[in-house]
Amino acid sequence: MAKLLVEKTTRCSSKEAFLKVKTLLETDDMLRRLDSNLICQFDEVRLEGCAKGGQFRADLRVEPQSGGAKVAIDVTLSFLLGPLKEKVRSVLQKKLDECLD
Repeated sequence: MAKLLVEKTTRCSSKEAFLKVKTLLETDDMLRRLDSNLICQFDEVRLEGCAKGGQFRADLRVEPQSGGAKVAIDVTLSFLLGPLKEKVRSVLQKKLDECLD
């Protein structure tokens, strides 16, 4: 299993950042194409959640910081997707940047 961490610091409030990333994970077509069995679960009070399926698991954490928030997504990829680790990191980072800027 390949693991990767994608992080982004934003000026959005922690609640706003959480809601934006939650929407991204729930509605992104690329994630659905990677795994049609994708299930998302979120805890809006703790600002945490996960998106999981048979091919990957992505754990979301949003932490308040002065002047904004820090978003971290820990991703575990299946053996099959392991060789695509850097591509997954790049695409996810780009989506986070677009979502939170």
